[in-house]
Amino acid sequence: MNAPRLASSSKALVCPSCGGPFELHAAGYSTMHVCQYCGSEIDLTSDDETRLIVEHTEAAKALLIPLGTKGRINGVDWVCVGNIEKYDGWDRWEEFLLFNPYHGYRWLIYQASGWSIGTPILSQPANPYVGSFRFEGDRMKRIYDIAQSTVERAIGEFYWQVKKGDAVRSTSYVGGGIVLSCEMPGDEFNWTREEFVPSNAVAKAFGIEDTGQYPRFGDCPQPHQPNPYSDNAMTLGLVAAIAFFAAMLFAVVLSYDGEQRAGSFTANPPSISRSFTLGTFTSTGRSRPGTISARGEPGDYNWMYLEYTLTTTVPDEEIIASQPIEYNYGRDW
Repeated sequence: MNAPRLASSSKALVCPSCGGPFELHAAGYSTMHVCQYCGSEIDLTSDDETRLIVEHTEAAKALLIPLGTKGRINGVDWVCVGNIEKYDGWDRWEEFLLFNPYHGYRWLIYQASGWSIGTPILSQPANPYVGSFRFEGDRMKRIYDIAQSTVERAIGEFYWQVKKGDAVRSTSYVGGGIVLSCEMPGDEFNWTREEFVPSNAVAKAFGIEDTGQYPRFGDCPQPHQPNPYSDNAMTLGLVAAIAFFAAMLFAVVLSYDGEQRAGSFTANPPSISRSFTLGTFTSTGRSRPGTISARGEPGDYNWMYLEYTLTTTVPDEEIIASQPIEYNYGRDW
């Protein structure tokens, strides 16, 4: 079955600064266009629709998703109409503005660790200065302090006036597998609901190269990213973001008289399993409880998944248990 076609909302124009042709994909909706050739900012609200308001000498950079590219996300056909790069003093990310004449606008947000799709919400879930609140039955917890994010680059067409250097305060909350982000221009609160999108789904939708996602890329996962190691909890090994080393200490106490076996080792690079044998011990008399303790020092945003195997010699039996050691943020972590 052929995918439904987007309703026509395009219009061909020419940049009044460099003469570069461009197409408005959301004609009648957009109020601003930034030329992808020369970086000129064009006001689309005047009568001639092409009044130049600011001109930049710097040429536009190549985008991961070129303007005008169409793609299907969550069963809806979108066209990429704009791109903004932002920086808050700690992290840098890109926001691709998607448009569909029947569904409005969405934000496709790219960070080194992966992608999210953001839906603007008109409601005010909470005061963005609180530490936590409940949203749709889930507890949302603040993950980032209020910071100032600055527009480093703006290319394409937008439904508001935007330019390089614009700054706004923002914060984010996580819970229930989603992120709620809030930008605070002046006294306004603009909320966006963000859902995780696998990088291969974005690549397939827009016909681009797969940019990859955490743990292969980025120093840490996104706070609403499903745990990529949840299916491997029974596998002995180490998974770490930065990890070429981590320390583990085992202490095995298997009788009331204090007999112990202990050891430590340095972990291997990410996704490489390693086994460690504590040795043998003898337990006589009546049955006694046994305790296995593990202590890891993986650092922030790292995981170690451990599998213990206790083997008896007579009769030949095995008892298997597993334990994750992990540190991260978010409900699913």
